Amino acid sequence: MRKIITLFLFTLFCLQAFPVNPETKKILSGGYEREYLLYVPEKYNENSPAGLIVCLHGFNRTMSDFFDDYNIAKLAETLNLIVLAPQALPEKNPDVLFTLQTITSTGIDIPISLDAVWGCGLQVVAKAPIVGTLLDVTLNTVVDDVAFIEKLISETENNFNIIPENRFIFGTSMGGYMSYQYALFHGNDLSGLINVCGSMGTSIKNANAEVKLPICDFHSIDDEVVPYTGSMEMKAGLFNVNVTLCKKIEDVINFWVDKNDANTNPVVEDINFYPSTSGYSVKKHTYPGENEVIHYKASGAPHSYFFNKEKDCMDYSEEVAKFITSHSKENGSGNDAFTQPKQLIIYPNPVAGSMINLNIKDGYATIYNLSGQTAFSGIIENGTVSIGNLNSGTYIIRVTSGKEIYQGKLIIN
Repeated sequence: MRKIITLFLFTLFCLQAFPVNPETKKILSGGYEREYLLYVPEKYNENSPAGLIVCLHGFNRTMSDFFDDYNIAKLAETLNLIVLAPQALPEKNPDVLFTLQTITSTGIDIPISLDAVWGCGLQVVAKAPIVGTLLDVTLNTVVDDVAFIEKLISETENNFNIIPENRFIFGTSMGGYMSYQYALFHGNDLSGLINVCGSMGTSIKNANAEVKLPICDFHSIDDEVVPYTGSMEMKAGLFNVNVTLCKKIEDVINFWVDKNDANTNPVVEDINFYPSTSGYSVKKHTYPGENEVIHYKASGAPHSYFFNKEKDCMDYSEEVAKFITSHSKENGSGNDAFTQPKQLIIYPNPVAGSMINLNIKDGYATIYNLSGQTAFSGIIENGTVSIGNLNSGTYIIRVTSGKEIYQGKLIIN
């Protein structure tokens, strides 16, 4: 019995001495008790300011998705980011629930289990020939998620040393809708927005706001859940029903190009960073400007597909890291500490393959050609980085690792 008590006390001590990361926390907002996950990178200390990224999950999903599916912890450690991953509430409007239950009886396949729904202006409209409008509801209008997210950010920044210019928001699916909605209220306080397979709701609020914000948007033209065209056809008995779920993705991109005063003529690239075995292709559209808009237009990929360098032409995590790095204060000319990078050791050098070793264990590497153009970027894993299919030649490789910058010359045979 004494051994059991001793073991229990030891376990309790360990739990107190080594807090869980991410930690589940609660906050009161808008009359609701809200949950969220807080992740603090191991390298963080109060004398070394960090960035902040808010991660918003998809419809009927959970706040742990970014840790389970997107490995956000690794990105946070690499780029020194504190992560906030809040949980959406169930649909709170009983009229919406009743309407959806009624419409499903007609045979329209619309989910009536609304366990996690952002108040993001997502309007669902279903119309059928002759019959007309069968459904027109906007989800969770009674919940102010913009205020909830803003309160989370404010409280976190009161408790941690965070660089105000290094705030990012990252949404997937319906979380992408919510990211865009939040940005129209507080986008000028953000450094960038990342959206994966989400869109903007047709009932989005504050669309006329004066906001300028770098955008990194990923979407597949074959997305079967959040359609690239904004709507899809469904079968309901004898009727073909048109269901509108969002703005057209092209309209979303043009909306932000206009907001940001970005160049309306995009630079279009075929992305072939890695050999692809999936058969899915990606074209990157970059609308240059002080607040650039980047759109990765994929072909063939379904809604929930995660691009990974092991099987695809690009890697989601690397492209997100590239965007965050390029729009963080630590990577800009405003920080004098980065004008004189430390020496980077590369081996083998010259290199004949696709893998190089560095004297830096973890971080983020960007490779430039001698004209200063970005040729490749990727995350360093245990001192190695896969450089893809770069052509023979001489390059400059620059590495960000925590607060340090390293640089060296890379020769590819």
